[in-house]
Amino acid sequence: MSLLVQLSTWVVFAAVWAGLREEERLQRPRWGILALWCVVAIPSLLQFVLPGMLESGQRESAAILAGQWWRLVTSMVLQDGGWYGTAFNLATLAFTLILVQPVLRTRVVAALLVTGGVVGNVLTVLTFGDAGAGNSMATMFLAVTALALAPERGPRRLVAFGVVVAVTVVKLALADIHGLALAAALVVAAALALVARAR
Repeated sequence: MSLLVQLSTWVVFAAVWAGLREEERLQRPRWGILALWCVVAIPSLLQFVLPGMLESGQRESAAILAGQWWRLVTSMVLQDGGWYGTAFNLATLAFTLILVQPVLRTRVVAALLVTGGVVGNVLTVLTFGDAGAGNSMATMFLAVTALALAPERGPRRLVAFGVVVAVTVVKLALADIHGLALAAALVVAAALALVARAR
C-alpha cells in the first residue's frame, strides 16, 4: 500500500470521526457493539494460527464468479495486511463502532457494516478485481453513512463530507478499492439526505 493511499485512509477516518464526535465523553460500548467487533476480530486473529484460513476465505474474483459467493462476507472478517493491517483495521473499527453507537441502533450498525463490506467487495470484483481481505471498506461505509444519519452538527459535518468526497476522488484515481466503498457510501448518504428533506 502506497504512502498516499495510507495517508488518505487516515484523512477520511479523521474527518468522519471529527464529524461524528460529540462533546461529551465517549460511551462504553454496548454489548451488541462489542459482539460485532468480536465477530470481526476473532477470525482476524485466528488466521495467524490456522494456516489456509485467509486463502480459503479472502475475496478472490475468479472463485466468487465461479459461485463461491460466501467470500464476499468471509473476506470482511479476515485481514490481508499482516499484523500491522490487522491492528489498524480492528482499531479503526473499534473506534468507529464507539462513535456511531449513540446515533444508531446495534442492528442498524450491523446492517450497514455488512452492506458496506459486501457492496465494496462486489464493486471490487466487477472493477479492479483485486484479491484480498479486510474490514476497512465496511468500516468506511459504516462511518460515512452514520455521519449522514447523525443529528445535524453544522459546518463540521459539511466539512467532513467535503473531505470524504475529495479523498474518494483521489482513491478512485489511484485505483484504490477503498474509493469504491466510499463512493457507494456517499451515494447512500445523498439518498438519505433526500429522504430526510422530503419528510
